[in-house]
Amino acid sequence: MATTNRLFQDFISFTVDTDPGSGGLSLSGPGLADLLVVADPDFIALTLDPEEVNGDSEIIWVSVHSSAATTATIVREQEGTTGRAHPIGTVVVAGVTAVGIGTLPGFDFQGVRAGRSGSAFSIASGSDVAVEWNAETFDSDAFHDNSTNPTRLTVPSGLGGKYAVHGLLLMPGAAVGSGGTGRHIRIRKNGTTSMATSLIPVEAADVSIISMSIEIYSLVDLAATDYVELMGQQDTGGTVDVTGDNTVGAFFEMHLVGV
Repeated sequence: MATTNRLFQDFISFTVDTDPGSGGLSLSGPGLADLLVVADPDFIALTLDPEEVNGDSEIIWVSVHSSAATTATIVREQEGTTGRAHPIGTVVVAGVTAVGIGTLPGFDFQGVRAGRSGSAFSIASGSDVAVEWNAETFDSDAFHDNSTNPTRLTVPSGLGGKYAVHGLLLMPGAAVGSGGTGRHIRIRKNGTTSMATSLIPVEAADVSIISMSIEIYSLVDLAATDYVELMGQQDTGGTVDVTGDNTVGAFFEMHLVGV
């Protein structure tokens, strides 16, 4: 049976009439009379024991339900939960609850913020350089490694989706008349594809050039093993050092916002 289309049910709450055991495929309770009509390939998700009175909550899918019926056919152990016995009187809910949200995979924060610590990072004139990150403020799921491919933020297995990607570089000023034409940064995906570019133009004849903070943001669709890098470029004719400050001078971060 293909169960691929989730129906959304207004909040209801009731208790089970019969313990479905750890592997039972039917559910009985008076509140089911208020449930929507369900038939393959649709389903409605219910949470058994949302407050975990008798053990861990279990999410089930109602795959077959007739109008006003107080019984339904169910699919067990959905959305990362484990099947178990649920005594008569166990509460069943359709809708969002505080405890129920916490049982859903992917609700916890998934993301990373990497930065520079200690020495500055050098960008040669005319070069398009991937910045290396040697420090982390946080990293929920090993998106980044300070030693192996330190330029990359890589999507772990099972965490593909839409990511908010954000970076900042602080590039110091140049000598009078040697400012070049601009400083720019970009977000690069998988070593080839530019996802966003940010540019600050500079007049070569400026009498003085102060440090420039260049920021970039993009929403990027990433699958597992995809990675992004923050690229820096300048054309002063000399080397420019990116400030080695993990909190404000240079950072690269992303977090999962949806699938």
